[in-house]
Amino acid sequence: MRSRRSSARKWPRPAAPAIAYVGDGAWGMSFGEIQISIRENIPVTAVVFNNGQWGAETKNHVDFYENRFVGVNLDKQPSWA
Repeated sequence: MRSRRSSARKWPRPAAPAIAYVGDGAWGMSFGEIQISIRENIPVTAVVFNNGQWGAETKNHVDFYENRFVGVNLDKQPSWA
């Protein structure tokens, strides 16, 4: 689940843990939600999987561009640890 959903689910049940499972591409797109979680003091644990790609965009290239992949790989990334 994306980090914003984890943050939103934490509000009605503050004692329950909130865990976000995301790929490294989705993690890179989630910084707005992470900022809100920090600002509002909402504890969320993120499990980030390093598959080295923008997964949703890769799927679009499979479906619409006959498996021609351009700009979907994340070859050089910072360490998210």
